[in-house]
Amino acid sequence: MHYTNKLIIATIAVIFIISGLLFLIFHHKDTLITFAPGEATAYLHTTSKSFNKLPESKKNLFLKYLEQKSSLNKTKWNESLSNVNDEFALFSVKKQAFGMIKQTENNVSLLNSQNIPFSQTDEVLFFPKINVSNEKLTDQDWFKKTNTTINFSKYTLLAQNSSLLNVNFPEIQDNEPILAKMDLVNENLRIKLYGKLGQSKLKFKRQVQELPEDTKLYISGLTFSKLSQKSDYTSENFPYILTQSLAIPFEYVETDDTFQLYLDKKDVSLENFGEKIKEILAFTYPTEENKLLPDNSIAKQLIANKDNWQFESHSINGYKINDPELYIYDLNEHLLVTNAIQGSNFANNTIKLDQIAKNCNIKRSNQTIYTKIATQDTTNNILISNINKNRISICID
Repeated sequence: MHYTNKLIIATIAVIFIISGLLFLIFHHKDTLITFAPGEATAYLHTTSKSFNKLPESKKNLFLKYLEQKSSLNKTKWNESLSNVNDEFALFSVKKQAFGMIKQTENNVSLLNSQNIPFSQTDEVLFFPKINVSNEKLTDQDWFKKTNTTINFSKYTLLAQNSSLLNVNFPEIQDNEPILAKMDLVNENLRIKLYGKLGQSKLKFKRQVQELPEDTKLYISGLTFSKLSQKSDYTSENFPYILTQSLAIPFEYVETDDTFQLYLDKKDVSLENFGEKIKEILAFTYPTEENKLLPDNSIAKQLIANKDNWQFESHSINGYKINDPELYIYDLNEHLLVTNAIQGSNFANNTIKLDQIAKNCNIKRSNQTIYTKIATQDTTNNILISNINKNRISICID
């Protein structure tokens, strides 16, 4: 009898598990993807129910992006996506955004009521109107590389390459497909990116625990040496060029008026660091000299001479260049370069990155990027956490 009860309980448990899995699979089933055109370079799937649960700030960011990438305004996008029957998909063709919904009488009436032009097949409606080929997205090689077989996220995004996502991360491979799984967590948008887009994990000791309220950009534990994008030698680009040239992990804080760049002394010496700074300053602020040409005319020539900049002792462990104003501090384990005297302009520490990560239930690794997106109505914090070379987690709060 005891054995029979155990068997009954085990059988009931298996039934519940199977029923739960079947519910999840069919509840999140994407019935539109087989109709997506082969020309699409990005594809997002969700439902009107999930869309309507987005906080207004997140929804506005989403609608603003669609408005910029299409012939429809925010109002028409919002009305169509909020009231469509059940699921919808968005896809990109030649960097323009389009919607796809089921071919139903209600959906046709919805688009007509908004004066939205659309094209149609027997199964789906495309809007705004677009002529597509008979090729299908599911037959494309890049699509087959993405693992979409088991996915319970409210929003699923596929992209042919990472440049379509505009994620500013140092080692993203532009020619590799990306899978993004997105969900709302405590009214914050959590995005998990999968693909060849991260950096290998490494040990990195952070110096900055909290950030000033006016922080514009924070980077820790990453290297920028493999970026294909090059920057002009300008005063605004100085910190960026410096980090890219050193090819070592660093920690960087930029506010409205100041920046701080920390480097581990085991990776770079004070002497080499100082010489690299002078070299970049020489190209940023070249000396103008006259040169006599063979026809006896005079031409202006720009000379990059790093000897024009010399560091002077500023404090027990600090050195200074006067024009432009730069300081180097030789700390216990780190070197610090900044355009502000150590300890100044960094008093109001109010941004706590660990709390932002906790709000989205993501892990904050030692390799992170923090920045902000400001719109007319609100400002959103963005935390990008490098989990490993094949996965990045993002929180937008």
